[in-house]
Amino acid sequence: MIYFHPTYILIAIIYILCGYYLNLIIFTSLILIHEFGHYLVAKLCKFRVQRIIIYPYGGITKLDGFINKDINKEIIVAISGLIMQLLFFYMV
Repeated sequence: MIYFHPTYILIAIIYILCGYYLNLIIFTSLILIHEFGHYLVAKLCKFRVQRIIIYPYGGITKLDGFINKDINKEIIVAISGLIMQLLFFYMV
């Protein structure tokens, strides 16, 4: 379900070799939290999620059948990543 792109793996190895463990953990956790927001709301709106792809500085939540759905649900799924990050920011 979660796919780490080869460029992410390369960057992660470089971060580890250079001793930037904390930066790697922070960037990765922010990306995962953001994408989890999209995933969670997409599942609640009954969208089919193909997979989550993690890149070095971002991610993509790939959905099936994004055409012919309610535009309000699409907008909510689109902004849910930001909302999840804001919730996480205020909780920590």
